[in-house]
Amino acid sequence: MTPSTESIIHAGYHKTATTWFQKRFYPLVSSHRYIPRDHVQEALLKPHAFNFSPEHARTALELDGTGPVILCEEELSGSFETAGHQGAMSKEIADRLTRVLPRARIVLFIRHQVDMIASAYAQYIKGGGTLAPEQFLFPARYRKGIWRLPFKKPLFDFAHFAYLGLIRHYRALFGADRVHVFTYEAFRANAQGFLADYADHLGLTVDLGTPDAGSANSAYRHRTLRLARVLNHLTYRSVNDKRYILPSGRYRYLKDLLRRFDRSPLAGRTLTPRELLGDGIVDYIEDYYAASNRTLAAETGLPLAGWGYPGTSVEAEQRPRNAATE
Repeated sequence: MTPSTESIIHAGYHKTATTWFQKRFYPLVSSHRYIPRDHVQEALLKPHAFNFSPEHARTALELDGTGPVILCEEELSGSFETAGHQGAMSKEIADRLTRVLPRARIVLFIRHQVDMIASAYAQYIKGGGTLAPEQFLFPARYRKGIWRLPFKKPLFDFAHFAYLGLIRHYRALFGADRVHVFTYEAFRANAQGFLADYADHLGLTVDLGTPDAGSANSAYRHRTLRLARVLNHLTYRSVNDKRYILPSGRYRYLKDLLRRFDRSPLAGRTLTPRELLGDGIVDYIEDYYAASNRTLAAETGLPLAGWGYPGTSVEAEQRPRNAATE
């Protein structure tokens, strides 16, 4: 395989093993220079929209023309806690990327939305959240006045995980042949085979060895989740939407306590998405994404039916849900 001379931008989504790729895969790629995510955030995410400079971003990322680079940052596709600010941030970042690396190849990983949203909610609790699934996922039902309006207070929105819109936008900016969409499920099912094909497809030179495909950001088990929702009231950090009693700021101490508890037998098992979210929410999710997933499968050729994505097969309704482990 001839190494590619084109840079790679792995733009998300959240909860699709981006942390694993950042820590355990991309640093091993010898054909490309991996740029740490904190540099990517400084150059591409932090500048105000009217102050953003492609030249400054290229300088900050040290894009000096000496070789192709890899950027991997899930926030490039937008935070699920704010729905990418109703998609505005997600779209703006895509526009910034085409001004900084117009000939890059874009990588997006997607995931079955029931599993994705269960994992996102578990991550919200792990990050300091206190709300029940219904409150977190349907904020307009539980907020009052202007705070129910997403342009006043961007919060979770199911539209964020309707992948078709962002994929089409990247295709319009970079060209369809430069936008590569993969399923998280294919990676999890056979990490060794997937990564070999992935490296070959993108022209990456990497010594794979025997990759550890275990999650680099695993969810709490069910008793830890329950304990976390209580203890998270004792700190104001670090998520966008929560309740707290004492603004102590001692989040890292509570996080360490919860991490140690989660390693004990008392923590119990990891809940399935249906157990975590409830039947009503799961049914809502499957109905919400059915039509867009059918179009997504048709436009990308991805075997979404084989992974039981909502709306792509009759058998999908009978597919057992895996535990939300990332």
